[in-house]
Amino acid sequence: MRFTKQINAIIILLCITTLNGCHYLSFARTKSQQGNLIEYNKLKKVKIGMHKTDVAILLGNSLITPTFQKNRWYYVFTYQIGEGPILVKRATIFFANDQVTQIIKVPNE
Repeated sequence: MRFTKQINAIIILLCITTLNGCHYLSFARTKSQQGNLIEYNKLKKVKIGMHKTDVAILLGNSLITPTFQKNRWYYVFTYQIGEGPILVKRATIFFANDQVTQIIKVPNE
């Protein structure tokens, strides 16, 4: 009986030690990337008067398309390594008659 209590205590101690060590494994520092990758050198090439298809060729289609505002494309990109800070990049492109009328770039947040 006393021997099984010692075995149980050792198993519990090993489990706690193992779970505590998981924090240092590589999956805890996984890179998380979501949204459209916004490359500012490509975004600079978008000009007023460009057609929607030309914008889609440069930047790709917007992943966020508002249901009631079809003349607006939102580009949002987030990047985080593990529990580190989150890098957020955003750009909004407005269209009228399938041509760019306004470009709003939000600096890195």
